[in-house]
Amino acid sequence: MRRLLIAVSAVALVGCGDLFNRNVVAKAGADELSVEWFATTLADGENMLQPTAVERWAWLWVQYSLFLQRMAAGDSLVDTATVLEAMWPEVLIGTVENYYDRLVAERMTVGPAQLDSAYNAGDHRLIDHILIATGMRYSRSENEQRRRLAYAIQARLARGGSWEREAPNSDDPSTQHVGGRLGLITIGEMVPEFEQVAFELEPGGISEIVQTRFGYHVISRPALEDTGGDFERLITNVLVERWKADYLADLSERRNLRVLDEGPEIMRDAADRPIRVLALEPGQVIGTYEGGELTDTDFIGWLAALPSWEHMSIEGAGDEELKEKARLAMQNDILFLEAKSVGTRLTDQQFEFIKGQLGRRLKTLRSAMRVDSVMARAAPEDRDRVAKAVLDEYVTRVLTTHRNVQVVPPFLARKLRAESDWKFSYPGLNRAIRRMVELNQGRAEEQSGG
Repeated sequence: MRRLLIAVSAVALVGCGDLFNRNVVAKAGADELSVEWFATTLADGENMLQPTAVERWAWLWVQYSLFLQRMAAGDSLVDTATVLEAMWPEVLIGTVENYYDRLVAERMTVGPAQLDSAYNAGDHRLIDHILIATGMRYSRSENEQRRRLAYAIQARLARGGSWEREAPNSDDPSTQHVGGRLGLITIGEMVPEFEQVAFELEPGGISEIVQTRFGYHVISRPALEDTGGDFERLITNVLVERWKADYLADLSERRNLRVLDEGPEIMRDAADRPIRVLALEPGQVIGTYEGGELTDTDFIGWLAALPSWEHMSIEGAGDEELKEKARLAMQNDILFLEAKSVGTRLTDQQFEFIKGQLGRRLKTLRSAMRVDSVMARAAPEDRDRVAKAVLDEYVTRVLTTHRNVQVVPPFLARKLRAESDWKFSYPGLNRAIRRMVELNQGRAEEQSGG
């Protein structure tokens, strides 16, 4: 017997919604998602869906319909303007990285004097080490053998032995095959016993045996001329990141960036009810800066570019953590505006790579919908009818099987909505949910002989 997961009294989605037609859940161009068709298709699925899941399916129907209408019109959706909008997160990241590279090249250099000062008196150390592990996994005799091995290795290295020859004996897999090169460390990254010795060593120095909970260490701080350019490369990265942080702080001050007191609560509500925010488009302001603002709809778009766990972290985040997320979103927008103002763009290679990413996503979606073959056979005057048939078949298939569910890339969906006539009715959605429950209850009664 089909299991009922929700009760009729619990299905109402509170809110005014669009009252354009209580028999229609959504419209996209000439397509309509009727209450009866949607409820019947939902009821044909394996399980009763919760209201939020039904809402999501109706929202996906809008995106699918708008996408297929563009397919019917012969739009490849990989023209330059569409790629730049549909792949907005990738475009922003690439453009901002290019902008930073330009600024760093123009404003920041690491000369010999600065490099020497950073090596000898800075708060970072380039360290080589060899670890001989000890502990409970070894017997007492094995631990003693390993202790003797560590002291023998230290003695050979102290006499000028080869780190490349001794490093393969290390139990640190990350340094075994790179001559013991641990890399750049700073205060607070290593266990205290290791850190104290590493920061006391003079350039060219090698330690006595240092014991930590991991085992026995031999630690060396090579002279600058013996680092093979590793220190210059690594410290330059550190200095560039510091410069970026200072630049961002100055940029935020120059642009008068601020998050409103009510911003965190608006962000929580947007993350909790993204479809409702997008469908009703209230556009509540979270923060402002000179030349722009961050709204709840902008924030939902920003979330779409992040991993799903970021979405789940919003509800439990404190106000200051959320304000920092809002600042980050606005800083990215400001950086992009500044990059455009000085003519910074994606390189041709970056654009082609991003275009290829979008092309592959669209190909996967078209394949799931089985649209290419039927559209290719359709006469031009039949394309709209064929697109509608593909839409009904695909939505029926994924609603009843929940397999091979693909989505329209979120920023492409945003572009399609902005360029199209569509509506979303919460009264219609509520009626579809109630009708789904009625259908499932009727079928359950039939199966139970009632």
